[in-house]
Amino acid sequence: MIRAAKRRSIITIVWLLAVAIPAFPEILSWKTITNQSTVEDIAVVGDSLLLATSGGIVVFDRKKEAFVASFTNTEGLSANHPIRVVVDRSGNWWAGMASGDLNRYDLKRETWDYFPDFSRFQLHDMMLSGDSLFVALHIGISLFLISKEEAKETYQNLGDFPVASDVFCAAIFQNALWVGTDDGLAYADLNQVNLKAPQSWRNLTVDDGLLPGRITALLPVGDTLWIGTERGMQWYTPEGLKIPSGMPAEPVTGMAAGKKTVFVAFDHRLYRYNRQTGEIEYLTWVTPQIHAIGMDPEGTVWLGTEGEGLLKVDPVSGDTKQYLPDGPAGNQFGDLAVDGEGRLWCASSALYGAGIYRYDGTGWTNFNTRKGNLPSDQTVAVAATPAGDVWVGTWGGGVFRFHHGEMEAYTAQTGHVFGIPENVGYAVINEIAVDRLGTVWMANFRAYNGTRLIAVTPDLQWAYFTVSDGLPSANVTSIAVDLENRKWIGTDGNGVYVYDDKYTPLDLSDDEIVLRLTTADGLESGNVTAVAVDSLNTVWIATTGGLNAYQAGRVFTMYGLITNDIRCVEVDPVGNKWVGTSLGLSILKDDITWEHYTTENSPLPAPTVESVAFNPITGQAFVGTTAGLSVLETTLIRPAVKMERLNVYPNPFHLSETGGATHLTIDGLARDAAVGIYTAQGNLVRKLSAASASGRILWDGRDQNGEYVPSGVYLVVAVDPAGKSVATKVAVLRK
Repeated sequence: MIRAAKRRSIITIVWLLAVAIPAFPEILSWKTITNQSTVEDIAVVGDSLLLATSGGIVVFDRKKEAFVASFTNTEGLSANHPIRVVVDRSGNWWAGMASGDLNRYDLKRETWDYFPDFSRFQLHDMMLSGDSLFVALHIGISLFLISKEEAKETYQNLGDFPVASDVFCAAIFQNALWVGTDDGLAYADLNQVNLKAPQSWRNLTVDDGLLPGRITALLPVGDTLWIGTERGMQWYTPEGLKIPSGMPAEPVTGMAAGKKTVFVAFDHRLYRYNRQTGEIEYLTWVTPQIHAIGMDPEGTVWLGTEGEGLLKVDPVSGDTKQYLPDGPAGNQFGDLAVDGEGRLWCASSALYGAGIYRYDGTGWTNFNTRKGNLPSDQTVAVAATPAGDVWVGTWGGGVFRFHHGEMEAYTAQTGHVFGIPENVGYAVINEIAVDRLGTVWMANFRAYNGTRLIAVTPDLQWAYFTVSDGLPSANVTSIAVDLENRKWIGTDGNGVYVYDDKYTPLDLSDDEIVLRLTTADGLESGNVTAVAVDSLNTVWIATTGGLNAYQAGRVFTMYGLITNDIRCVEVDPVGNKWVGTSLGLSILKDDITWEHYTTENSPLPAPTVESVAFNPITGQAFVGTTAGLSVLETTLIRPAVKMERLNVYPNPFHLSETGGATHLTIDGLARDAAVGIYTAQGNLVRKLSAASASGRILWDGRDQNGEYVPSGVYLVVAVDPAGKSVATKVAVLRK
């Protein structure tokens, strides 16, 4: 009897699943990941160090010797490149962005506030004095009143200096505001009524004995003002200027003072000055360039470096210890690939590349010429094979393969790839794709011998395809493989060639060019920047003139992009097209509707989107930009071929109007499955979807009327297009 009742209930549920509304948007959350190894500034707060880095604000616990917190634009910052950080008398943190934005972290509310007062300007420095925050800008120095949360005035007439001079540093010394410029020092007594008047300011220049060049740092120490310049360090006292002996005539990058000592940092060297004896000593040399210096209450010196994180310096011996935040080695993400284990591989850039970075979902591993024996750090292309290999193309160093944890390089010197005409030893592999047999296809950019394509079979047999084989004389910019295993080859002037190797890459005798598309066929431009193929075998062709689609023998133009400056095109697990451009990300849904994400309406780290990749198992989408990586949690997972069982989580589902889980995740769906939530008695609570292309859908715990459901056991039922139903239970705990 019980079994029969259950069966009737399920039949009724299947009949009730008709047209429904989607429960949640496909993009659930954003997370920005950046390189934070370049430390621009250091502030000491109790047992912690606040670090302004190339990728946000980082908190370092001095006692634990560990990084304990990180803030980017997805944690409340207005931007990801702070260059200064200070702490006011209330203990709140102030971060100054290179773009001019001011951000304040309120300790009580644990939230970031944004002040756009200087967002039109370039910010160089910040300095606190009571309630006053002095902000050094490229048009002078401004006064921001913390209590009123507003900019009061800007001082642009700094005595005899040019109006609106760049101010690079500031300090309060003997009740005067001192600022450093390219022309020297300007100072004004703070007791004066009008600091906007040029006559309120006095100047010190080379005519007064000041070292020539930019003033880079100012530090008041007792009755002496320490002045850092591009040509070295000097002192100012009421008696005048003096250049101390024993320090180099090099750019000063920072200074820090303790009770008995003053430390002066140059590009790579650190000096110590004993205030009691007047002795100047060279303390240590560090390989990375020094950007910042700080001193904690115990007298330990901390250095912020270019690309090598934080250095702890013993103030007596000069011994150093490095602390490097976990993250990618760079902020450029030129290409992305997800391997069979779900790990993300990231190529960096042809210019100032930082090697290859790998992300396993929790931490990063970086490979480069110094730490991974790579042939080049200028990585530009990456692809993963079904066999588990990862191939990486470089700008000048050929190509290399990761195989079972080992790296093997194939360069012009090994004879596997070919260099450019100007330098036959400089081999560029700018594009890599993997076909349906697991063969790797790569573009050999500007190869001196006319090689345009190279194929490497899973057993590492190499085949070469040249202009004489019918390939274009233009350079190959992109490769995509369609459902018939044909290679769609984009070029930098000759449009698209479709190459069919007939599933025999080592036998060139049966190969042919089966199609060529140019502007005469409807392409918006012959300069192709990216190509992608969807599950219907429609080919999406990005050009410098716009986006085209090729289907059933015709070329269509797709309108509605943010800009026609397209950098990449990828198809997600349910068929949406993701188009990266120089102004943001455009997503085409159902080949009709566009959604656009820019730095104005989303947490994209930068406007230029260079790469996109997907993990079809977890639903994560990875968006690579020129200034960081966005990780998007989505409902876009590959649907099940055959719906066997549903996986719902969290279970139990703790539901609260003021907290708890935000949604219930339902995985294991077939394409176009209808999903509904029912009471244990079979009464319909909510129709979630009648045509979900994804293998995942979400429920927010509400019924059809938008009200939260009461505690109890509920049935989650899915029905595929063939009528097969699968059900599972979930316990809802309502607080």
